[in-house]
Amino acid sequence: MRKELEDGIPLSQRGDIRLGYRCNARCGFCYYQDLLDNPVDKEPRSEDLRAQLRTLRNEGATEVEFTGGEPTIRPDFAELITCAKELGFINVSVITNGLRLASPQYAEKLVRAGLNDFLFSIHGPSADVHDRMTKLPGSFVRIVQAVRNVQQLGGRCRATATVTGLNHAYVDQLFELFLELEVECIHLAVFSPVASATG
Repeated sequence: MRKELEDGIPLSQRGDIRLGYRCNARCGFCYYQDLLDNPVDKEPRSEDLRAQLRTLRNEGATEVEFTGGEPTIRPDFAELITCAKELGFINVSVITNGLRLASPQYAEKLVRAGLNDFLFSIHGPSADVHDRMTKLPGSFVRIVQAVRNVQQLGGRCRATATVTGLNHAYVDQLFELFLELEVECIHLAVFSPVASATG
């Protein structure tokens, strides 16, 4: 983190922490298909993740983003958020499918712990498209509710979508949904045709 360009500008003040590969959705385009049901004892340990957070902070990072898999399925997620805040990270983010955050109580728990930035993975403008992408009926309703829960709590909401052969015809409608949800930032990822995943 402290490495600098020739003009003295730090390369980055932001770091990512992967909390593991386990996930409660089954998106066909996911690169980690074989690891979505990874045994818990094969996932990163809490103490190792805390050490990664300390290293990032010691190297000058002021922002951290938790990624997965799905970070919210870890039972220690709120404690890791608290650790990040106590270390002095200004911005604490998560990339999430929003399934657990559809619960207002759980959303509040994470915001109270210090999570202030949420990147929601929304892959379709309707239940028909999004649920087909995640292979999980009801996931669209839940992620829309999750966005609303976080907004009511004052969290920053962003949206990302992976564009594949299943949803590319709905990009215009996706943007309409994102505008309706009043997310603060929109990101589209184009699925790599050379990766070994489907849909």
